[in-house]
Amino acid sequence: MRDVESLICLFAMALFMNALDKRTYIPFAQAGANLTSEERLRQREMDLNSIPHIERRHCCYVRGLAFDLVGWFFNYYKLKGETIDPSKGDFSLLPVLIAVIARYMVRYKYMAHGNGIKGVCSASAFERQIKMSLFAFPGFEEEYKALQDKGDGKENPNTLRLPSVLEGLDLMVRDKPKDYQPIVDYFRAGKNRADNKYFFAVKGMYFITLLMVEMCLKEPPMQKLMNPAALLRMSRNGLMNHWCRSRKHPEQQNE
Repeated sequence: MRDVESLICLFAMALFMNALDKRTYIPFAQAGANLTSEERLRQREMDLNSIPHIERRHCCYVRGLAFDLVGWFFNYYKLKGETIDPSKGDFSLLPVLIAVIARYMVRYKYMAHGNGIKGVCSASAFERQIKMSLFAFPGFEEEYKALQDKGDGKENPNTLRLPSVLEGLDLMVRDKPKDYQPIVDYFRAGKNRADNKYFFAVKGMYFITLLMVEMCLKEPPMQKLMNPAALLRMSRNGLMNHWCRSRKHPEQQNE
């Protein structure tokens, strides 16, 4: 089962790659120190950070590939054991395994923070990112909250470990592969809740920037007030924050 554990951990790395990147907790701005507290709050709400746009797209693509890989695995192999509910299928075990890893990381972060190891972000900010990494995908939110309801505690990260979840399971080859439909759009399949907020904000910034450029080119007074270079600077700072203040993403809920 070592190979299965490695596959699950690889899948987890793809899911949590944004949450584990320190740039996720650095504000989106050319001069982050000049941002007001309100601007920082708005950026946090829309998950705007210092990870470059193209890398955000790459992360989504990687997650989509990871889901496709795991889907292929359960298409040809199955896990058998007493902890698997036959009515749900062994693919339902995946959210359980990932939830265990997620809760372990969150509890470890709270323990480290309590011992004076602050890191690059607060424990609550890290937990928020972990939740957004999971809650957009079916089954993961339910399993994560189920562990919370069990009262696993944040002070002891050693109460649950991945090997204990896989204990008693056997890997078997399916007699006949399941009818699995491969993922076509990796980018869309790999977008988590944080990505949905981010790309929603970026789309708004793009349209506002186009509007401002059009005004600058058509109206003589605007031509005197600002040039294309100034507009680009505004789009990276003020316009983004203005968009965040005036819009709320459908998934922007109490988290």
